[in-house]
Amino acid sequence: MNYDKLNDYELINLAKESDDESKNIIIEKYMPLINKMASKMFVFCKNNGLEKSDLIQEGMIALTNAIENFDNTKDTIFYTYATACIQRKLISEIIKANRNKLVIFAVNKVVPYKIACHFEFKFWQLCL
Repeated sequence: MNYDKLNDYELINLAKESDDESKNIIIEKYMPLINKMASKMFVFCKNNGLEKSDLIQEGMIALTNAIENFDNTKDTIFYTYATACIQRKLISEIIKANRNKLVIFAVNKVVPYKIACHFEFKFWQLCL
């Protein structure tokens, strides 16, 4: 089948019918978006053990979930839905990594929980 002439909505419908080739085409199409968002979010990943490739992987998982869960009947553009899903997944992964790391400084002092929660709040403000 020639997938070049199909738009996003038709490709998504084919992907929901378990057509792997159409899902791969959508992933290739949205890969630059994932790379751009991962690069922007990677700034917040210092000293928490995450790498840019981890963020890209999480972005691809989020895109796959967006393809599976997208509802054509609602008045939403897929690009907007996918962007929101990817951003939400990246932010939650960074926060989870920071929480797991317990934000340990070079002096080996653990930051109190109240300060760690404040950091998460500031991080959410920067991303919006």
